[in-house]
Amino acid sequence: MNIKSILTFRTLISACFILLFSIVQVNAQEKGIYEIENDAATNERSHFYDLAFKLHPTIYLKNNTVKKIYGEGDMKKITLEDSKSFDILNNQDTRYKDVEIITMKSISETDLNNHLDLSNTSVFGNLKYIYIRSNFTLTPEDIISFIKVNPNVRIFYKSANQSE
Repeated sequence: MNIKSILTFRTLISACFILLFSIVQVNAQEKGIYEIENDAATNERSHFYDLAFKLHPTIYLKNNTVKKIYGEGDMKKITLEDSKSFDILNNQDTRYKDVEIITMKSISETDLNNHLDLSNTSVFGNLKYIYIRSNFTLTPEDIISFIKVNPNVRIFYKSANQSE
């Protein structure tokens, strides 16, 4: 009886470890979003996910113009649909004062040549996050040379295939 209970205990422990590691692996791959680490970064991402993936008042920019405005009230989000719209971010537009996240959709490798410097822009006083989504594999070094921001702004990125 003693050998049976030891074997059962080992089987139970093994099953728990397999279950635990398979759950961790699935969660780690759930969103595939990486962060450029800085000294101000924390592990708390819930506010970032809320801003990035839920509906908030948003300004959509394309071809260096405002394409669309979604929602009413203070704008919390800017979505850049191309790199041509970087210049419009340097305007002293009062609608940008409450923006907490800038999302860049579908940037390409050639877009990395158009550097974005928001480190000296005073209009983005509430900016907390930048989220970059690319159609190719990005490295942290690519992003660090591509974008300049204040140290308190956290940068997230996701490399995606065209089919996603």
